[in-house]
Amino acid sequence: TLYKCVDYLEKHPYTNVITYNYDTNLEYLLKKRGIKYTSVYDENSFVNKEALTTIFHVHGLLPYDKYKESKYINSLIFNESEYFYLYNNPYSWNISKQMHDFTFNTCLFIGVSLTDPNMKRLLEASANPLKFNFIFMKKEEGFKESTYRSVTNYFFSYDLITIWIDKYEEIGLWLSLI
Repeated sequence: TLYKCVDYLEKHPYTNVITYNYDTNLEYLLKKRGIKYTSVYDENSFVNKEALTTIFHVHGLLPYDKYKESKYINSLIFNESEYFYLYNNPYSWNISKQMHDFTFNTCLFIGVSLTDPNMKRLLEASANPLKFNFIFMKKEEGFKESTYRSVTNYFFSYDLITIWIDKYEEIGLWLSLI
């Protein structure tokens, strides 16, 4: 799926990525393909105008080869009190970025379960009747159609249109169609 996301970014320059992951796997794949990118992980990071994509690590960044550097360690949001502090500071760069994109850009949620109450709160606060966001969800064996309808309606209450998939590989197909 990550390779297909890189395919998408290559075809759609200047697409922003918001990630909740600390790793640099996406950056590694972009670098391998020669795609210029910028990683933003704290309020002191900056966006390179030559970059074809910007990756916003809103919970911090921990590069494999620089895991001991304090600027990366200090960017990490790990425990509940740090999450609580972050989500109660609407003017922090992390929250502002998410709120802006959820409100004004069409977002594709890949690998997000929407079980985090803070994420749901941000989506509620950024509701925009003029647009929707999309979420990929994998169907589970043995679930009834009524369950999928209920989950679809639940996500719709957060202005998310659910794209149901049988296998994760289908995400790449959907991305290639966009």
